[in-house]
Amino acid sequence: MMGELRQAMASFHGWSGIVAGWVLYMMFVTGSPAVFKDEITTWMTPEAVVTVRSPELLDRAKARLQAAAPNAASWTVTLPDARDPVTRLSWRSSEEGRAEREILGAGNAPAPRETRGGDFFYRLHYRFDQPGRSAWGYSAAMAIVMLSIVVSGIITHKRFLRDFFTFRPSVHRQRAWLDAHLVLGVLLLPFHLVITYTGLIPIVSTVMPFGMLANYGSGEPIVRQFSDPAIARKAFAEERSGRPYPERAAVPLPVPDLDPFVTRAEERWGSGSVSTVTVRLPGDRNATVELARSPSGVVSHRRERLVYHVLDGSEIASERKAQPAADTQAFLYGLHMARFADPLLRWLYFIAGLGSAALIATGLLLWTVKRNTGHHAPSLLDRFIARANPGVIVGLPIAMVGFFLANRLLPLEIAARPLAEVRSFFLIWIAALLIALVIGRRRAWFALTGALAVAAISVPFVNAATTNKGAFPMIMQGNWLVASVDLTMMLTGIGAAAIAWRLRPKSGSQP
Repeated sequence: MMGELRQAMASFHGWSGIVAGWVLYMMFVTGSPAVFKDEITTWMTPEAVVTVRSPELLDRAKARLQAAAPNAASWTVTLPDARDPVTRLSWRSSEEGRAEREILGAGNAPAPRETRGGDFFYRLHYRFDQPGRSAWGYSAAMAIVMLSIVVSGIITHKRFLRDFFTFRPSVHRQRAWLDAHLVLGVLLLPFHLVITYTGLIPIVSTVMPFGMLANYGSGEPIVRQFSDPAIARKAFAEERSGRPYPERAAVPLPVPDLDPFVTRAEERWGSGSVSTVTVRLPGDRNATVELARSPSGVVSHRRERLVYHVLDGSEIASERKAQPAADTQAFLYGLHMARFADPLLRWLYFIAGLGSAALIATGLLLWTVKRNTGHHAPSLLDRFIARANPGVIVGLPIAMVGFFLANRLLPLEIAARPLAEVRSFFLIWIAALLIALVIGRRRAWFALTGALAVAAISVPFVNAATTNKGAFPMIMQGNWLVASVDLTMMLTGIGAAAIAWRLRPKSGSQP
């Protein structure tokens, strides 16, 4: 009985890995740098003016928002901190509308270049860079598949704990790839389980929407309600603030100084603890000021908030005690996002995420090796996967490096510059895939790893040539925040060059 179960699990493990492997690989590779999305965004906006917290800073932010969006439904000022030392402004024409964003400048300083920054990898990771909630269902499905793959892998490899201590890279390829797969699987098993399960938490309403529909639905058929974004917006708005948003009174009232509100909040939370200041209905008698506490050092994703009425400065009792289920969800969500983590822990998240991507990559390679060393000729599907693997596995990092290079090389005045950076990413990835399909897998592994090495090593030099934020001057200034991007690219390039050297074509080898 156990043998039949293990055989069934082995078949499920292999086929589910092949069906979902490329998508899961993309999610882990892009999710790993997403833990540094603020730092990446800072690197990609070298013209941004570093600011420090002060009453004058909030006065400047208010003046800029009054000039840019006097009739907005809300303003938000994101204050500088250690991870993101610039002041970011955003506003919405309506609470349901799309936010407009910019970085607060200083005097005659040039406006920072437009870019998606680290948010691009973050959104690509969990919703495939699609707007709204349209792709959350696919992310939820991939998370469920990943959990199933991990569990079936544990059942399939009955000796995986013993095999963890055996790594034989010098034996035949199938055994070497299996050893690498097992080592990565066992070493990072807790991370695989925790990060996949907690990744399902933010989108649980997509998997099980019935509770939300029962409380916020309109009574129409479930299929129609499920696709109605207004229901989700209503639920999330109440979850964030604990009360409905204020309604406009149509009676003008000037926006007061914001610093006294920040001072009152920091008297309760501690100095420097306020991360964002949001003014709802600015310029109206019913305007409110909402302050959110910094997530630093707090695992839970639920951020403590204080809301004050602008008219008389009174505190509005907007925080409600969350139910145990909501607290549990917020804790697991925060554990996945790692916004609470210090730099060392974020680096561990980053390395473990790449290790999970390597686990998936070795599984894909193991599949093709097994199909090419058997007694039967590989099928058309097997040949396609073998040829496409280099384009997917190596092509994705090349495209990510190309995204950084596009940020530095595209003209600053180009129209829709963030979109041009994103298009560069996808065009490079598609080109890598086409190259792999055309030239054959052996040559493709060598050519693409060599291209990755050249591209990654060039990033620090291009950065130094096009900005004054090169790695060396940043290190001299103690600005490791910016220098770490260049250093990571350099290490990536050196590693890719070493792999390319190992994969160089030998005389007489076949493509």
